[in-house]
Amino acid sequence: MMKRRILIVVVLFIGMINYTYGQVSIAPVSRIKTGCVSGDCTDGKGIFVWDDGSVYIGKFKNKIMEGYGDYFYKNGDCFTGNFKDSKPDSIGTFFTNSGAKYYGMMKGGIFNGIGVYYSPEGSIYRVGKWINNEKQEVSRLPIGCLSGNCIDKYSIYNSFVGDHYEGNYKDSLMDGFGYFYSAIGDTYIGEFKKGKYEGKGSLYYSNGEWYDGDFKNGLFDGRGTFFNKDGSVSDNGTWADGKNVNPAKNTYGCINGDCGSGYGIFVWDNGARYEGMFKNGTMDGVGSYRDKNGEGFQGQWKAGKIDGYGVYHYHKSNTWYIGQVSNGNCEGYGVVYNSDGSVNFAGQFKGNSKVDDQPAGGVGITVERDGPKDFPDAINQIVEEAPENFKGIRGEKDSYGINYKSKFNIPGCEQGMISKDDNGPSLYVANILKTADMAKALEKYNSFKETFITNKDKINKGANTQEETKDSTLTKFSMEYKTSVKVLTPHIDDKGERQMVNVWVSLICYKNFVENTYYVEVIIKNSMQ
Repeated sequence: MMKRRILIVVVLFIGMINYTYGQVSIAPVSRIKTGCVSGDCTDGKGIFVWDDGSVYIGKFKNKIMEGYGDYFYKNGDCFTGNFKDSKPDSIGTFFTNSGAKYYGMMKGGIFNGIGVYYSPEGSIYRVGKWINNEKQEVSRLPIGCLSGNCIDKYSIYNSFVGDHYEGNYKDSLMDGFGYFYSAIGDTYIGEFKKGKYEGKGSLYYSNGEWYDGDFKNGLFDGRGTFFNKDGSVSDNGTWADGKNVNPAKNTYGCINGDCGSGYGIFVWDNGARYEGMFKNGTMDGVGSYRDKNGEGFQGQWKAGKIDGYGVYHYHKSNTWYIGQVSNGNCEGYGVVYNSDGSVNFAGQFKGNSKVDDQPAGGVGITVERDGPKDFPDAINQIVEEAPENFKGIRGEKDSYGINYKSKFNIPGCEQGMISKDDNGPSLYVANILKTADMAKALEKYNSFKETFITNKDKINKGANTQEETKDSTLTKFSMEYKTSVKVLTPHIDDKGERQMVNVWVSLICYKNFVENTYYVEVIIKNSMQ
């Protein structure tokens, strides 16, 4: 059930960047609110926004960033972890604009210490010790204790067989946290006990595969995940003595950590991935979401929706938005950057659109017309596009399948998708409401129905329609208001005449008895194949 809840949230989020576009114009960054916009940015926890749109959310001391925090850079990079003297310091996670990730030690704002760098695709790029952002080659000479006493404190040791260890010792054995590089090229980062892997850790093999999870007596033992070298999950479950004794049914879902109320990694079977904080089974706190194409959001989440500040990455055009978000929408002040780092638009947003009295701006895709302003206007636009198989609202020619997101949503609806069955017609599906309250569902259904009937003369510029109403409150519970609109297409038939097709516009209210949930939806069906 948790999987479904999170999946719904992500679909809502992906539609958030569909602004009303126009001709792009450059706007000054001075339009955004800067400085300490919330909390205590002197000696406490606050939110500080710089003139270029960069945002820091975290702890301050003597007016500098000090302690745990999140920093969203103007170039689209993000860092979550500890700060010292206003720079990333100690352990943390650094996400790049491209989707790559570094997890490990930082000092003075750069990679310094033990860390792992992952490619945007999720595979291991480099693992080991870093100095000044450069991965270091392991020095196996000289042999012996190179630093510390190799008895009861942090030390560095090279064995005569070629192993290298940096970490804590107890009773002359590796004990505590450490980094071990074997003679055959495998790398372990994690906890040791009495000279063996034990506790939480990660074992990276020289062939690119790795295991992340619990260890005991040098073997996989407890909850853990084994990854292929491309970053996909090979095996996931509960391990004992190096064997998976309780494998997970799927290689997706919560693959690592605590996806209930903690830090975890959740992957979907469609390739999407979220890494960050969870609360009550939903994304809550700071986290990073990416779909299989690299498009996603890094920032604050609340109750499963983006809420607060963050960075939205639009993969296809390599543009990004940094600023305020609320309830899954761009809401407040933010900056849109072009792929070359120049400012595309800066200012105030409301409901995913720029505030009307500001210059027009885009985020990577320019459409030929403005988005819908109200319910009948949206229906009209969709109907007019039907002869072209929904190309105008689909977003990309010949590249849609089931649940392909639309360029715009019907006002008042939570999401809009283009679907197409293998042998069926095109569909536009807009989810108006999902609720466990039948009265609320019926109220919303009747409200949209009244608006539809009152404004039907605006639909398809007053085209003749045939209306049909089906109401049933029996065991199936299905209520539907349907209108058929005849559209003259630009297509010429064998007789040299333009074809006429029907487009069905349906407003429905139904109950999913499995979920015990009521749905209200608008469906526009293009009858032309």
